Amino acid sequence: MNNFQYKIPPFAHQRRLFEASWDKEYAGLLCEQRTGKSAIVLYTAAQLHKIGRINSLLLIAPNGVHRNWIADEIKIHLPDWVQRTTAVWSAAQTKKKEAELESLFAVGHQLRILAMNIEAIGTKRGFDFARRFLNATDCMMVVDESTRIKSPTAGVTKAAMKLAKHAKYRRILNGTPVTQSPSSVRSSTACWKTRSLG
Repeated sequence: MNNFQYKIPPFAHQRRLFEASWDKEYAGLLCEQRTGKSAIVLYTAAQLHKIGRINSLLLIAPNGVHRNWIADEIKIHLPDWVQRTTAVWSAAQTKKKEAELESLFAVGHQLRILAMNIEAIGTKRGFDFARRFLNATDCMMVVDESTRIKSPTAGVTKAAMKLAKHAKYRRILNGTPVTQSPSSVRSSTACWKTRSLG
């Protein structure tokens, strides 16, 4: 990975994690807050796109955080040499929003990036659009703040697991994986790994 062109030079731990995980089918970045998990995900997406393994990125995060991926993280960390089309999911069905979302399916070599709030995949419209996006592209799916999908019986967890079966690569991110006890880590990662393998 010596030839990877970063937009901003990474910290040593970011470089190590990126180089160790970028080509893995699934991985969990369970690191302290503010340690650069978003950057590692975007380096991974850039590299996988560069070598033709993916052409899309589905970012699922808590409401509000999903917008920050497009407004901040991608602008800061995704290398400029990656051509991209971005869209943020919205429950509002305006013509402008529909056109933005449909632009993700345009023919081209760009990396298509869709950011959705995790609550949306629990709705029929949101779930159906996410599945359409996954089925139409070669996608890396990312769940940010993955404790939101640690309960196997929760609706959003079930939706995330169904969607994950259609993704070529999967990542979970969490800065506070231990919310109650050490078993919190196991439940939020084991569920993702085993259930998403189908």
